[in-house]
Amino acid sequence: MTAQGQIPNWNWESWTAPEKEVPAQWPFFQGNIQRVTTAASGQYAVKIQAAGNTEEIGALVYGHPLDDLFLPAGPFAARPDSVIAYLQYDIAAGDTAWVLLSFYSGGQQISFDQYKYTGSHTGGFERRSIPVSYSTAATPDSIFIGFTSNNPDGSFDTASYTIVDNISFAGTSVNVPNPDFEDWDTASYDKPDGWAHTGNEDQDFMSPGGVVRSADAYDGDYALRLATVVNGPDTLPGYLSTPTHMGSWGPAFPVSSRPDSMMFFAKYFPVNGDTASVTISLFKDGMLVGGGGLKLGDTFDVYTPFAFAIHYGSFTGTPDSAHIALSTYLTDSSEAHPLGTSVLYMDNMSFDGFVEAGISAVPLPAAGILVYPNPARDELRIALPDTKEQAGISILDLGGRVVLQREVMPRHGRISIGLSALDKAGMYILRIRTGNGVYTQRIVKY
Repeated sequence: MTAQGQIPNWNWESWTAPEKEVPAQWPFFQGNIQRVTTAASGQYAVKIQAAGNTEEIGALVYGHPLDDLFLPAGPFAARPDSVIAYLQYDIAAGDTAWVLLSFYSGGQQISFDQYKYTGSHTGGFERRSIPVSYSTAATPDSIFIGFTSNNPDGSFDTASYTIVDNISFAGTSVNVPNPDFEDWDTASYDKPDGWAHTGNEDQDFMSPGGVVRSADAYDGDYALRLATVVNGPDTLPGYLSTPTHMGSWGPAFPVSSRPDSMMFFAKYFPVNGDTASVTISLFKDGMLVGGGGLKLGDTFDVYTPFAFAIHYGSFTGTPDSAHIALSTYLTDSSEAHPLGTSVLYMDNMSFDGFVEAGISAVPLPAAGILVYPNPARDELRIALPDTKEQAGISILDLGGRVVLQREVMPRHGRISIGLSALDKAGMYILRIRTGNGVYTQRIVKY
């Protein structure tokens, strides 16, 4: 298997276009979500159940869960004492269903409640009232509320289910949209195979327009266009990752090598000072053993090669799995949120060598190319197989920027490159392009 081939859908050529009936105006679901005629009142209610074929719990959320970050939907301008919902359920022994409720004001979380229930109540609907625990006296302006049929933090039983109907709030007529689940939509979307919003491969409806199969590709027919989208009062973050259980961070796809670096081609159009991020985490037997990442804050309006190093610390073995996350905004703090409708294009992701216009880069020694000295201080020398063809030489820093670029004609198969343009010591990526292919290697300046 090639290095880039270990990354799911690394060139963004493989897409599907599924359709599903979903509750109108509820931006997130996972597992099996069904419209049922077993209702507390009216015609319909929503049934939530795990999807056994994808090992995903059943969940329906008015809001946007991103790993451990809960982003609200809105608006909700009231301060209720409790939320009321009518539930019918059958939760398998050892499993637990949840209700998650959080209010926000000015972007700050001012309440958070977890309500858990077990057992069975199938003979009718049970009215449940869940009190709100506020941490300040502020009046909310937005809300996050979610229902699950299973325990998101542990093992679960696919037989567990819950039916939800008639959501309301004590002391106010303000409500979430479609609280009785009478309105349903048929949603469809372009889905990149092997990738998903919030890490859930079975759910991409939360961000219509945020993930697009773009014909504006660096190579091949398609690329990924990832965007933060504003849909009415709702901001839908541009986020995509390789899927794991419940969308949480962790091992997502197998790897069979120990990559030293990650490469890709990208364009980025930040808005309001946004910063995009690309991160990778590597695991062995479920434990984190390495990782790396890159942040893009500038505008790149043409496809640009980027590279960053993967660090392993004291781990000397070979990882067995990895997780990659892409976002149009910073996600490295609990208060991270999109600043604008930023757009990130991605194509040709790979390990340890660029894939340029269909050409896989290979390590320099495999091509009979010698680079010395390495580490180098003032000058780098390159010995090529005897050729009269012009060679393109690029050196990239680990922030993805091209810091040196030359078109040179080898003399007797030898090239000398001064390193004065490299303004500091450290690790860089050397890229050589000849008529026979593209070759890469990590170099160190001291």
